[in-house]
Amino acid sequence: MVQKFGTFRLKINIEREVFCLFINSVMIIDLIRIFTGNTMVTNLCRNGIYLLILFFVCMDACNKKRVNNLLGMGILYIVFALFSLLVNGSDVISLLLSGSMIFISRCLVGFYLARNIQIDEGLWNSIKKYYVLVIVYCIVYANMGSLDQYGMREGYMTFSYNILIPTTLILIMMIQRKQGRVLKLIISTFLTIQLIVMGARGPVACMAVSIIIFIWIQLAQFPLYKKLIACGAFSLAAILVYFARDEILDYMLSINSTSRTLILLKNGNLFDLSNRNSYYEILIEEIKRNIILPHGLYADRVILNQNFSGSSAISGQYAHNLFFEILYQFGGVFGGAILFAFFIKVYKSIKHLELINNQIITAFYCAFATGLISLLFSSSYLINERAWLFIGIVFAFSNIKYSTLKSNG
Repeated sequence: MVQKFGTFRLKINIEREVFCLFINSVMIIDLIRIFTGNTMVTNLCRNGIYLLILFFVCMDACNKKRVNNLLGMGILYIVFALFSLLVNGSDVISLLLSGSMIFISRCLVGFYLARNIQIDEGLWNSIKKYYVLVIVYCIVYANMGSLDQYGMREGYMTFSYNILIPTTLILIMMIQRKQGRVLKLIISTFLTIQLIVMGARGPVACMAVSIIIFIWIQLAQFPLYKKLIACGAFSLAAILVYFARDEILDYMLSINSTSRTLILLKNGNLFDLSNRNSYYEILIEEIKRNIILPHGLYADRVILNQNFSGSSAISGQYAHNLFFEILYQFGGVFGGAILFAFFIKVYKSIKHLELINNQIITAFYCAFATGLISLLFSSSYLINERAWLFIGIVFAFSNIKYSTLKSNG
């Protein structure tokens, strides 16, 4: 799109710029929070950014006749929300009100943008501009100086999830491309260290799994002997890291001695569930009790809060696992069908990516996959826009015809 300003003509791809803004909006909002220290200003900026992007999405959907992309998901959400209200009554009203705003303005928007954006060199060039801001964000956060009751910097989990997609994306692009590799190596190394040393363990796990998915897709293009060489090289690197783990951990702890991730890793408690197992046990028993009966959206919050605080008032307890959340909310049979159908689409999208063999598309796909992976131990699909970025790209690439893939490959 060409925008005119007097006698000047400025070529701007609005859809691309809005998409990049959306991906980095959580980081921008957190920077505003850090600099202003004012909750009201932060909330105003947050609401303003998301409403502006929502307005663009609605206009874009109308202009390009993509309204069905929004209506389908929107109507399904409304139906399930009304069912939940019917089943759970006042227990879910507050969550439905606040959660619906987040789902519509972030999750649905993320799905639409990722499903329709053209992932190409232009998109990568647009998103590269934000890495200056990502680095500034890391430096500012590292020097905040405010520690919480556990000795961690306040908002460490938010911080690490905010830089997760940019970190994973540039790390994969560094591996794939020789052009500008030194600069990408410096930036990706800096961000990865920040993620491990200053952040939570969940995002680190998400990035590691996404890299494995990327390697899996890339290996599909190799002949057998190259696959064996690659597997041998990765195995050797893993062995070297294992034997040097104490030295590596000591060095990273010298950077941030209060890092919860590093301390858990040093003590051998990295896979401690932090009481999540109690949530899982309750939900498993409830699902087994009636494998057909659905309980409605946000119902996992109700049952967990009843078990842990003795009332039906909503608090911080939730499933912390996508499978248990879906199976409890939609019932074992219908929920299982939803999960099965979705992961079939994930499988198809990966097979299609192997045929396309496009470096940039593969990089964005794997970076967005971190959103879904995080749902296996944290957050909820009802409020996590990163997961819906991945769902959007899965829908986009699972429905492409084979002939189109071959012609574009």
